[in-house]
Amino acid sequence: MPSFRCDAGCFISSIVVVMVVCGAATAADKVGQDPFAGPAGPQAAGGATAGFAPASGRPALPSAAPSIYPQVHLQQPSRSYRTASLAVSAAEARAREMIDAALQKGCEDALEFTDMPLRDVVRTLGERWNVPIRIDRKSLDEAGIDPETSITNVAVKGETLRGVLQTVLDDIDLAWVVRGERLVITTKEAASGALITRLYPLPLGTANQPVDFQALIDTITNTTGAPADWADQGGNGQIWPAEGGEPLLVITQTEAMHGEIEALLRGMHDRALAEFLETDGQPRQTPVVRIYRCADKAVRDELVASLAGLCNASLAADADHTAKVAALAEHVVVQSVKPGFHALAAQVVAATIGVRPAPTPDGVGQARADVVGPARPGAPAMPPAPPLYPQVHLQRPSRGYRTAPLAASAPEARSRQAIDEALRTGHEQAPAFDQMPLRDVVKSIAEAWGVPIRIDHRSLDAAGVDAETPISHLGTKGESLRGVLQAVLDTIDLTWQVRGERLVITTKEQAETLLTTRLYPLPLGTAKPPVDFQSLIDMITNTIGGPAAWADQGGNGQIRPFDGGEPLLVIMQTEAMHGEIDALLRGMHDRALAEFVDT
Repeated sequence: MPSFRCDAGCFISSIVVVMVVCGAATAADKVGQDPFAGPAGPQAAGGATAGFAPASGRPALPSAAPSIYPQVHLQQPSRSYRTASLAVSAAEARAREMIDAALQKGCEDALEFTDMPLRDVVRTLGERWNVPIRIDRKSLDEAGIDPETSITNVAVKGETLRGVLQTVLDDIDLAWVVRGERLVITTKEAASGALITRLYPLPLGTANQPVDFQALIDTITNTTGAPADWADQGGNGQIWPAEGGEPLLVITQTEAMHGEIEALLRGMHDRALAEFLETDGQPRQTPVVRIYRCADKAVRDELVASLAGLCNASLAADADHTAKVAALAEHVVVQSVKPGFHALAAQVVAATIGVRPAPTPDGVGQARADVVGPARPGAPAMPPAPPLYPQVHLQRPSRGYRTAPLAASAPEARSRQAIDEALRTGHEQAPAFDQMPLRDVVKSIAEAWGVPIRIDHRSLDAAGVDAETPISHLGTKGESLRGVLQAVLDTIDLTWQVRGERLVITTKEQAETLLTTRLYPLPLGTAKPPVDFQSLIDMITNTIGGPAAWADQGGNGQIRPFDGGEPLLVIMQTEAMHGEIDALLRGMHDRALAEFVDT
């Protein structure tokens, strides 16, 4: 059996083992006696691990597992976040790696398909990205789709193979999957039943010991895909934690869902890494400060004396010899400019003293579910989770308030960022259209703002809207792309959303069914430890979109707090709702910042 290395995840397989000896006490005894020791793992009533949905018919996990001193794994933030696909042979592993790389690689040359048969389009894409692609003729025949179906009016440049496939296949209701050593074009029905398993490393800052798998799993299952995609909702998707070595999530899902999950975890990872970078992307010069509670003076003194040396000895070339560890009251304060130092130090501290106080019988430290409201309708309630002693994160108001769009690749991230910027940017010339066909209006707008825009012809055809519908619009100078799109599309009852690497013109009905997930930093002044996620979430759900827009009122919108690194809100909603939420949180941030700015 081949040996696979999960270097794709900014965590390497090299292990730093930290052994902590406290007198003659065993590890299990220490966790039971030390009020600041973390739990061995989140256990639900009845013995099963809460949120870790067992496959149908499988026995529940044991009700009790011995507490151990976990190994400490060095995180490598300099590497981009990458998941690891599984393979049954070395040849398949190489093919999967090549396909994964191609899906994330942008093509600098322009591609244009005009009245080209699907069969030829597939061959062209395979040659351009140098990957084996085939058509699942059996599934297409059963769906009544001819491989000779013409692909027209598709022009791309700089997009990844993933983005091009989405653009080409969406209009003919097809999808793609990876089977064996090939990428396969098939029907959406066939793709939805083709589950594959991938290994996901934890994002930077989330592997502190004991790892809070439950919070991460709850975030994933509630903010990616639909409820029916997961086992606890009657679907087939599964998530299981693996912590025998490097902490991992083992996830079985469809290709489409894997794209969403990877984008979410990469977004979390990149947000955590950005804390250590200046606005130009260079490493920052001023240290990041993090604080850990340690009531035991002897242990606190030992950490102050030993932590920096221990971490730097393991970091080698990535060591931070300017890092400082000091005592402040009953806390250990760590200062460093290096994300690797903080990641390793956090794990050493947590493995040594724990960072979670034990829950008390009177209910101190309520369930995380109480903070975020009910999960998706029908999902089991979350078990109580004791509160964290929060780290202290430096907010960078000079950067301005910016949400983080999620992306499955670096080119897609750049494209999403460009689209976000265009939506906020005013144009020097006033756009004007006089009885111009919608198709040409969209092309003109795309050229004016320099972003890729396409029409969702399938949704428009189903709604009886013709792409040749005449549009008349007299814009104003300085209008943003968002403003122009709203003015133009409202007249024909259409809207827009972002899919993959393109802005898509679609029907309002279709847009309401396709929710996207974004990461929201907390506005300036609201991230004071302990972070009051509850008040912020209540304010958003009660002032944006109306009750029916959120899961606790029967809708689909979700908010989940994330405090593994920088405090974030992970929100799944429609594009229109994201615009309102962004405006609200940006407004709060700017008001707080205005206090420090002269008129």
